[in-house]
Amino acid sequence: MPNAILNNPNWFRTVEKLDSLQEFQGPPLAAAYTLASNPILPGQVMVLVNGEFRLADQALAGGAFFGLMYSEFSLALDETDNKTTPPVVLRGPGTAYVHESVLTTPPALALNAGDVVELVAVAGKLAIRGAQTGPTVAFLNLVLDDKIEISLRAPAAA
Repeated sequence: MPNAILNNPNWFRTVEKLDSLQEFQGPPLAAAYTLASNPILPGQVMVLVNGEFRLADQALAGGAFFGLMYSEFSLALDETDNKTTPPVVLRGPGTAYVHESVLTTPPALALNAGDVVELVAVAGKLAIRGAQTGPTVAFLNLVLDDKIEISLRAPAAA
């Protein structure tokens, strides 16, 4: 069962559930993802397209997103058992920590008093909205030394 794999306390996860997030397991990863060339880390933004999970991007399905990857598909750790076990995706609304290793530009993420910072998906990574036109994936709550706290929104279509 994936829960037995995901709950190993000795593994470092690049996304941490804080509250209210649901774990969703169902469709497989798209066939285009390989361990060597397309690893997917916990905390990257996923979208469901034609019954398969893919990395979310503004150019894919209008920027639609489903949630944040919770399991891992990489050379270091393959929690999908070479894609035979469906990935686990965290669905909002809720809050989570996302570590800097899965962000687009960690140094650029800053939060001033009163700011509302919207994050969108760019190549599967959270990035400040800027000129991007897709739906808001999350709001930035807090910036820490090695991670950010976000409010993940509910899944959104384009």
